[in-house]
Amino acid sequence: MKGVPASLSRRGVSKEKSGKDACIERIKLTELALQRWKDFAAAYKTYNDLQSTMAKAITEFVRTHSSDDPAERQEAACNGDQQKQEHKVEEDPNKAKKKKTKGADNAAAAGNSTHASSIEAKVEDPSSVFESLLADLEGQSEKNVEDNGSLCKLLEIDMVQTQTTTKASSSNKLLARSLSRSFSFKFLSSAWRSRSSKVRCSPSDAEDGHSSTLKYLCAWEKQLHYLVERVLDEEKTGGFHEVNVAKQSTVLSFKQIQYLKDQKLRPHLDQLLRSLTLNWKKNSDCYSAQVQIMSQTIVKYTRPRRLCSDVPHWRAAKKLKAQLEEWLACFANYVSSHKAYIKALHDWARHPLPAFCEDNNDNSNNIYALPLLGKWSSCLDKLFADVTVTKAIGDLATKVGELVELQNKEYEHKSQVDQLKGEQRKIEQSRKAKDKSDKLTQRIKEEEVQYEASRKETEENALNLIQKGFTSLFGSLDEFSKSFAQKYDDIRK
Repeated sequence: MKGVPASLSRRGVSKEKSGKDACIERIKLTELALQRWKDFAAAYKTYNDLQSTMAKAITEFVRTHSSDDPAERQEAACNGDQQKQEHKVEEDPNKAKKKKTKGADNAAAAGNSTHASSIEAKVEDPSSVFESLLADLEGQSEKNVEDNGSLCKLLEIDMVQTQTTTKASSSNKLLARSLSRSFSFKFLSSAWRSRSSKVRCSPSDAEDGHSSTLKYLCAWEKQLHYLVERVLDEEKTGGFHEVNVAKQSTVLSFKQIQYLKDQKLRPHLDQLLRSLTLNWKKNSDCYSAQVQIMSQTIVKYTRPRRLCSDVPHWRAAKKLKAQLEEWLACFANYVSSHKAYIKALHDWARHPLPAFCEDNNDNSNNIYALPLLGKWSSCLDKLFADVTVTKAIGDLATKVGELVELQNKEYEHKSQVDQLKGEQRKIEQSRKAKDKSDKLTQRIKEEEVQYEASRKETEENALNLIQKGFTSLFGSLDEFSKSFAQKYDDIRK
């Protein structure tokens, strides 16, 4: 550049490049935030819908692998009551004596009531109670899915799911034309001369939701980029007035972005945070109830079915394993997309702008000073470092997979026994050598021993899953949900 020092020329190029690069980066970040929002909404819908499906797979597994013999269920119920009594702490002798004296005075009055309760307990059908508990387990998940409908509405899930690329493209073009018309330099100059201190959105903007706000932010960031380029061009070729008008136009565009951030985005984020907090509290209530159902009631009425390798049992176990693996993937996707959205938005909010874009006389919060997003992002980093839930789901899926392998092994032994017995019948019918029949009998006995050992191992594994595996899973989900709700409550304070 003739007549201009090389260092000054480099500074000019650096200033031009940094200004354009900052705007381009902000455009990328807003577009990324919008995409992350859509990913978050879709991931939540998938996870929420899968909860009831998961509960049905668990109840089907429990029902299939539990004995349907009323006598065995009654025995299990009696044993469960006995175990509860054995685990009770012994009372102090003096207190027991006082209770005994007081009880003697009321014995006659309570006698009839106790007798009636005893008869009712005997009449109670264990099978009916068992099925009722399974229905309650499913009902808890179905109710939770329904209760989360308000969050689905807030996430605009229906709109995200049904929106087509054509409609989105058409909407963006209309928005771009609208922005172009409203930001002619004639209008900007007039607006600046009128010294309007408050930039307003059009009335239709006020009714838009979270995703629409993000779309408008994307459009205004693109408009700001265009105006920054215009400022840099005017600084090269224009006069003082043209440069000043161009800079003033960027300030107005900045004000619009700031308005959308403070008056639109921030309230949406506050509402989202409240809804997510309530959502995790409802999840905790659901999982807590399911822990109680599994640990104190279903276990009481459960006895393992003698044959656990038949086709229905094998299918139920395979289905449960597949559902657990899908649930694990959906849960991980839900929490990671949640974190990714807040991070993308936080990165955009704190990304700097060229200095001339900001109004030095404006005392409102800076565009990249959003403490809420900073606290939110930090909270998610800490929460998602906890892998307790994903480990619990993964471990249970592994154990169910081991059960499937045991069922396959048991089935093989059973098939071998049946095959040998068939061969024995053919030998006896053909009246062949007795020694050959004796050898086959010995093989059958050996194979039956292996089959019985395999059957017992499968039975114990299935019972352990019912009595401990599901309780541990729901317990982990309950603790995670409580922790999430508490941390979100802390953010809101």
